[in-house]
Amino acid sequence: MTHVALYSGMLSPRLIATSDDPDLVAEVARRMLGNPATSDPDPAVTRLERGRREALEDISNRSPRRLRVVADS
Repeated sequence: MTHVALYSGMLSPRLIATSDDPDLVAEVARRMLGNPATSDPDPAVTRLERGRREALEDISNRSPRRLRVVADS
């Protein structure tokens, strides 16, 4: 099972909401994949980034339907 959590704040983050809805989790994963991959000279960091992106791809492919975004803010 996968889930998504929403936090607010940088120095002392507070948990705002969580969801295990597969469509919502897949949509968040798809949006995270839209961000460019980071580049690092350390091969260990590069492998971790590759693994993170592969996990996001796997999660984003689990949901058969895409959510329609009504409004971006």
